[in-house]
Amino acid sequence: MVYAPGLAGEAVRRGTVLGVALYGALLAGFALTTHNLVLERNAEKHFCELDCHLAYSVMSVEQRATLGGDVGGALPIRANGQFLVVRLKVRFDETTISPQRPRDATLTANPHKIQLITKAKHWVEWSETGQQALAASGLPGSGLKPKPLVPGEATEIAVAFDVPTGEQPWLLLMTQDDPAERWMIGSENSWLHGRSAWRVD
Repeated sequence: MVYAPGLAGEAVRRGTVLGVALYGALLAGFALTTHNLVLERNAEKHFCELDCHLAYSVMSVEQRATLGGDVGGALPIRANGQFLVVRLKVRFDETTISPQRPRDATLTANPHKIQLITKAKHWVEWSETGQQALAASGLPGSGLKPKPLVPGEATEIAVAFDVPTGEQPWLLLMTQDDPAERWMIGSENSWLHGRSAWRVD
């Protein structure tokens, strides 16, 4: 039998191209069956962690011209437009853990990307200055990342946005902050996949 490296290499290339095309078709096909969803404030959105789920929901929304100035005589920070502070509840869904997972083992949340969409369909990132003012206020749950939780436990986080003058807040979108998820079948971050966001107007 004569070994033909050129033919073997061509077969590998064809197989690779076919595999990538098939995966891309599955990725797009699954995503196209989904749709965008608008959630009410108290509706929970689940995020898959390593071996369980965290459930997030919007508890309150507050517009303020200034933030901070509550501790140590510091002056309040004024927004360029209008601060919007969104407070979210984070719950460790104990129904999603395996029987082998210790009930006292804590879970640290993965990073998330949090953005505000205005009614003019402009995207607003969270405000670093606003978050610093929230942290300086000394209020519980003033950070972007929840504390480690045990199954069944809940906590709060708060996110500050500096909404430009003339813009009206509409939706809050939170997604996993992992670029690899763009290529994962079933991930909300994948190409063409529908997104779910909370109403904050």
